[in-house]
Amino acid sequence: MITASPAIRIEIPSSPGIRPGRVSQSWQAYDAYRVASDLLDRGRRPDAFVVGDDYYALGLYRALRERRIRIPDDVLVMRWGNHPFARFMEPPLSTLLLPFQEVARRATRRLLDRIERKRRRSGGGTICA
Repeated sequence: MITASPAIRIEIPSSPGIRPGRVSQSWQAYDAYRVASDLLDRGRRPDAFVVGDDYYALGLYRALRERRIRIPDDVLVMRWGNHPFARFMEPPLSTLLLPFQEVARRATRRLLDRIERKRRRSGGGTICA
């Protein structure tokens, strides 16, 4: 479950017939517009979109607006990021923020611990950075 605010709750279902989809790897507004338009024009409208970037949300907003699909009445949109322009979007975007420095610190520590355990088991080794 992802909680965006006290009023919005998104559950990713575990049912075999319903699963979240990844439809693009690009982070450009136009690509988001194109992908969302294609999805919506095929009659497939999810309950929510979780996008990885504010620019992607911008393209998605346009595709939804052109089809008179209202946010958040008809579909929810949530994004990762915190670009300053996003506060001017209407309606405002729900945001998921990650403490990137803390995530990087923990990932680095785990990687170094794993390398050290492997080095001890093999009796030596070299780390190049």
